[in-house]
Amino acid sequence: MEDARAVRSSGRPWLPFLTSAAQLRRHLIDCARAQKYLAQANRHIAELTVQIARQRVIVKDAFDTGQRSEMAESLLDALEGSLRMFEKHRIFLLSCNVNRPSKRIA
Repeated sequence: MEDARAVRSSGRPWLPFLTSAAQLRRHLIDCARAQKYLAQANRHIAELTVQIARQRVIVKDAFDTGQRSEMAESLLDALEGSLRMFEKHRIFLLSCNVNRPSKRIA
């Protein structure tokens, strides 16, 4: 009650209200940024999945025709490593996103 009277009598918002609004604004910006990064990680994962499928065909064709496949296999390993890293990054982003809403904005 005292807080509401302070706002009405002075015509200026009470300081904790400003802090709360700032926290809410920061939270909304953080959520938007997290969504952007999550979408980007999902795109990278999808692109890598396609590249890996193509590279597996190249490795198989090289193996089937008796050609050297060391370079193709090395690239496949690198692509699979990148995919694992992006999947870990995606899990990290999801864990940040899940933990965020539990914080109370008072």
